[in-house]
Amino acid sequence: MNKNKSDLLYTFFTQITLTIFNIILLKLFSYNYLEEDFGCYLVIRRIIGLIFPILLINLNLSLARNISQDNQKSDSFLVIGIIILTISTFFIFILIMFFNSFFAKILFGSVDYNYLLLPTSLFMFSNCFQILVTGFFRGKHNFKKMNLSMLLIFGIQVALLLFSFALNIKLSIPNFLYLSSFFIFLIYFLLFIRDFHVSKIKYIDIKTNIKLNSEFMRYGIHRIPNGFFLGGIYSIPVIFTTNFISIKQAAYVGVIVSIFRMLQQVGYPLNMLFVPKFSKHLFDNNLVIIKKQIEAILDMLFTFPILIGAFLSFLAPELILFWFGEKYMIIVPYLVYFSPAVILILAYILIRGILDGLYTFPYSNVITFSGFFTTIFILILTYFLKLDLPGIIASFIIGISICGVVSIYIICNSLKIKFINNKKIIGVLWGTGIYFLLFSVSDYDIENQIISFSIKLIISLFVLIGSYYFYSKNGYFNLLNKKRTDNNE
Repeated sequence: MNKNKSDLLYTFFTQITLTIFNIILLKLFSYNYLEEDFGCYLVIRRIIGLIFPILLINLNLSLARNISQDNQKSDSFLVIGIIILTISTFFIFILIMFFNSFFAKILFGSVDYNYLLLPTSLFMFSNCFQILVTGFFRGKHNFKKMNLSMLLIFGIQVALLLFSFALNIKLSIPNFLYLSSFFIFLIYFLLFIRDFHVSKIKYIDIKTNIKLNSEFMRYGIHRIPNGFFLGGIYSIPVIFTTNFISIKQAAYVGVIVSIFRMLQQVGYPLNMLFVPKFSKHLFDNNLVIIKKQIEAILDMLFTFPILIGAFLSFLAPELILFWFGEKYMIIVPYLVYFSPAVILILAYILIRGILDGLYTFPYSNVITFSGFFTTIFILILTYFLKLDLPGIIASFIIGISICGVVSIYIICNSLKIKFINNKKIIGVLWGTGIYFLLFSVSDYDIENQIISFSIKLIISLFVLIGSYYFYSKNGYFNLLNKKRTDNNE
C-alpha cells in the first residue's frame, strides 16, 4: 500500500474513532447532567472554537504548510508557535480575570457562571496547544503520531467520565476541564520527550532568517479573520440563544452544531492531507497533477457526501433518541430538513485544505466572511421577526453552506476548472434517487425503536454497498488510483 493511501486510511480510521468518542462523550453529558450543565459544556466548546484562531494566529496552518517545504527548521517553527500561544493566552487570561462578570454575562448569560471562566481558560489553552502540535505533525507528514495523540486525548476524556460514573462520582464541569487539560499536556510531553531536543533548534538569526520567519508568521496572521469568522458561524448562534432565549435552548442549538461538526470528520482526513500534499506539489511545480486531482475531488463531492445527508435524514429520529434521549427529539425535523447541507459543508472542508496548501493569499477569509455575514444577517432577522429556534438553527446551517458554495466558485475560477460535467450530473441524480428511496421507506412506522433502527441500518448498508459499487464502476475514486498519479508525474 502506497503512503498516500496508508496515511488517508489511518487518518480516516482515527476520525471515525474520534466521532464515536465524541458521540459517547455527548451522550454521557446529556444523560448524566442537567440540561443547564450540558448547555454550559457545549457553550465552552463553541467559545474555544471562536477564540483559538486569535490565540494561535493560525500558526497551526503555517506549521503544516511551511514544514512540508522546509523540514529542517520544523523544531524552530514549533517553538515560535508555542511562545506566541503562551503570550497571547496570558493576555487573554488577564483580560478575563479582570472583567470576569462581564465575560460570564456575555458567554454564559449570567454572572453566576463566573466560576467557569478559569477552567475554561485552561481548557482553551490546552486545546490550542493540541491544535498547534497537530499542525506540526501534519507538516512533518507524521500522521501516525498526529492520529495517536488525538485518539489518546479524546479516549481519556471519555474514560474520565466513565470512571467517575463507575465510582458513583459526578465530575463537575470545572473538574472535568482541569483533568482534561492536564492529560493533554501529559500526552504531548510523553510524545515529545524522546524526539524533541532543544539543542537541535536553529535559533532565529535576525540577519539571515528574518525573511523566512516573517513569511511563516504572515501566512498564519493573514488567516486570523478566517478563524474568527468560522468560529463565529459555529459559536454565535449558541451564544445568541444563551443570551436571548435560554441556556436550555442553547443546548438544542449546540447539539445541532455538534452533529454537523462531527459529520465534517468524514472530510477532515483528506483536509489534513491536502494542506501539506498540495503545498508540496506546488513546491515541486506539479501543476498538471494539481489540476487533475482537484477535478477528481470535485467529482467525489457528489458521491458519499450526498449519501451521508440521506442517511442523516433517514436515521435522524433513532440517532437523536439513542444518542441524546427523548427530551432532544425536538431537533429531529431540523436534521431532516437541513440534511442536504452536508454536501456543501464537506465541500468547504475539502476545498479549504487545497486552497491553504496552494495559495498564500487567504481565500479562506473571503469564504468564511461570506458565511459569517449570512449567519449574522439571519440572526438579526430572527431577533426582529421572533423566529426563535428555527431561525437560529437556519442561521448556522445556511451560513456554513454558503462557505461551501463560495469555496467551489473560488477553486473553479482560480484554476479555470469546468464545474459541471457528466460525472457530477450522474452523481446528483443517483443521490437524489437514494433520498427518495430512503424517504419512502421511512414512512413505515414500527413502534419498537430498536427493531426500527436495526431495519434502517440494514437498508442503509445495502444502499451503501450498492452505491460504492456504482461509484467505483464509474471512476469516481480516481484520486486514490496510484497508477494515474504516477503516470501524470
